Amino acid sequence: MFKIIKENKVLGIVSNPTWVRMQDNGCYGLTIEDNAQGIALNGTVYHVNGKPDLNGAETVSIEDVDDGIYANSLTALLSDPNDLRNSEQFRKAVQMFAKSLDEDSAMMIATIYDPYQVGHAYAVGDYFTYGVNGVGDPQLYKVVQAHTSQADWKPDTTSALYTPIGLTPSGYPVWTQPTGAHDAYNKGDIVSYNDKLYRSLIDGNVYSPDAYPAGWEEYTGK
Repeated sequence: MFKIIKENKVLGIVSNPTWVRMQDNGCYGLTIEDNAQGIALNGTVYHVNGKPDLNGAETVSIEDVDDGIYANSLTALLSDPNDLRNSEQFRKAVQMFAKSLDEDSAMMIATIYDPYQVGHAYAVGDYFTYGVNGVGDPQLYKVVQAHTSQADWKPDTTSALYTPIGLTPSGYPVWTQPTGAHDAYNKGDIVSYNDKLYRSLIDGNVYSPDAYPAGWEEYTGK
């Protein structure tokens, strides 16, 4: 995990930075770290300190997350990498850390969270996945009231207990910065961005409607 920092303020925590470089056509393209000038975070491109200049972009720094007890737990679990019994413990330790993330950061690593379970004691702030969202990714939920789950309290119909993360009230996914080709938006995908709906006009779309307007059209539901 990495912290994105601007003027001593943490802008976000990501599992893998989305490295970008200015292309000859003036648009930003994905690239590897060694060739990058900056990163894309929540639809905004930033220059990374120590990288080649990126005109017009604010500069940020990137730091490995050092989270005390979680880091110590992971180190202990990895003391014997040949012991496969540690694999589930390792996952649980990562999930402990993941519980501390804000909603935007949690959405980027939704697959690390366990699927919804009936008969499970949930605490306020717990994350889990249930079903898929409008673009086929695991739908993330956050618990808003402590309870033990029941079969008739389904996450998508019980708003008093669960809040869907990254969905508008109408059920459209909120645009989030893709981390690579595997979660890029494809032609026809509809997202909410700055309180408006947009439909992707291209496959492999990793840009926000502001960053690359030619890749999106405003969607009115018709």
